[in-house]
Amino acid sequence: MTARLLFVHALSPLHAGTGQSVGAIELSIARDRATRMPLVPASSIKGALKDRATDANLRSALFGPDNGSEHAGALVFGDANLLCLPVRSIAGTFAWATSPLLLARYARDCGEAGVAAPPVPSPTDISRILLPPEGSVLKCFVNGNQRVVFEDLDFVPHNDDQVAKVAEHVADLVFPGEAQSSWNAMFKTRFCLVHDQVM
Repeated sequence: MTARLLFVHALSPLHAGTGQSVGAIELSIARDRATRMPLVPASSIKGALKDRATDANLRSALFGPDNGSEHAGALVFGDANLLCLPVRSIAGTFAWATSPLLLARYARDCGEAGVAAPPVPSPTDISRILLPPEGSVLKCFVNGNQRVVFEDLDFVPHNDDQVAKVAEHVADLVFPGEAQSSWNAMFKTRFCLVHDQVM
């Protein structure tokens, strides 16, 4: 069995629900049981891709027949776990934030797919945010001190070479080629790493 990475870049709001209502909440968000991080269930990904398949024979072979009694499909899907979360920023409009836990899970998935992942850096305390040493558009000045501000959160920025390597690695996989070069560059200037407790 060959594993491959699949990235989901949501260009508009995405709501992967649980299919159940919880109290006053009409459709709760699907979350990882252990971390409570949002995710897109494997069944939702499989269903969306199956719906797009136009060749009936290929569709049956890859995803299984519609009645499900003859044979299973050739493809197996895993949940789409959060890697980077877009967050409103005072400077740079928005940031793509991640954390050591999210990157460690991503590195595990890379290993399954035979993709080398860069080492996972980690902020030493909850008030720090790690940024690539060059090009970040997230820094601003607050009372004469350089800060990164996300809505009501205020961080002390620290440059980190490992964060630059992670940003380049992810940008090159999610936004490859000349056609995606502007998104690739934008990702690198807005990428940041926060403490797991902040995430």
